[in-house]
Amino acid sequence: DASSWTSLGATTFDAACRSVAYGNGVWVAAGQFTSTLAYSTNATSWTSLGTSVFSTAGLGVTYGNGTWVAVGIGTDIAARSSDGSNWTPMTIGSLTTTRTVGYGNGTFIIAGGVGTSETYFYTSTDGNSWTFRQAVSGFGSNVYWSSNLSQWIASFPAGTNYTSTDGSAWTLVSGSFGTFTVVDVPIVLSRTGVTSPQGILFDGSDRLVIADYGTNTVRQI
Repeated sequence: DASSWTSLGATTFDAACRSVAYGNGVWVAAGQFTSTLAYSTNATSWTSLGTSVFSTAGLGVTYGNGTWVAVGIGTDIAARSSDGSNWTPMTIGSLTTTRTVGYGNGTFIIAGGVGTSETYFYTSTDGNSWTFRQAVSGFGSNVYWSSNLSQWIASFPAGTNYTSTDGSAWTLVSGSFGTFTVVDVPIVLSRTGVTSPQGILFDGSDRLVIADYGTNTVRQI
């Protein structure tokens, strides 16, 4: 019911769990250090892939169109899978780092860079062939598809954020809303009592809700 939780401790990731996604009867999680990817069919018992996919850390994972796509840090920075357990490394254009991956509206998006001054957006419809779309200033940390708003939202730690309807052309969101990251929760149950981590959330009425980092305030755009 998402209110009562059973802790799994550090049995799968001994440092941090960065991302988790579900698709086709399988859960896949990305994390850090002795295990960087793991999969499960029941979200309770997990099979670690160790550092066979990402040698340092798994940063993000998503599922769509029958394909898993994950990004991370190490010898490889991106990989794809059809079952969540067997992975094929990928090169994403000129990227030397990847930071986040998302899927929505029939499109995969990977955001990364060749440093920290810009974020490069790449798109794919099959999770295998990738096309460079746009570079923007700043270090993007998350991408999220909002079915309510019918657009992509990219969040940046410095409070600079972008939106896109197709993942190809990105527009700067006016105003600064503080530091936040995207949280994969589709509904805000209380506009004034958000208890989830800082992030972009949606209140079910096509309004974008920003929960500011380190405060209890909620803003809408």
